[in-house]
Amino acid sequence: MKQIDVEEGAKRQHRTVALFCVIQCWVRGLDGVILNRSDIERLVGIERFKETRIDWITRDFAEFFPMNLMKAQQAPSIKIN
Repeated sequence: MKQIDVEEGAKRQHRTVALFCVIQCWVRGLDGVILNRSDIERLVGIERFKETRIDWITRDFAEFFPMNLMKAQQAPSIKIN
C-alpha cells in the first residue's frame, strides 16, 4: 500500500470525525472542541499513531475548525460527555 493511499484513507476518516464534532458543536451550542489522545483513539479506532497522524488530523480538521488548532501541550483540558 502506498503512502498516498494510507493518507487519503486517513483523510476520509478524519473528515468523518470532524463532521461528528461539527454536529456536536451545533447541538450543544459550542464554538469548538478539544480532543485528547484517548478521544482520537476511540473515534479513529487505532491505539498507536505517530506525530505524523496528528499532523494529518490537524490539517484535515482545519476546514471545519480553522480558528484554534493547537497541540495538546498548549490546550487546556476540557471533557465533553
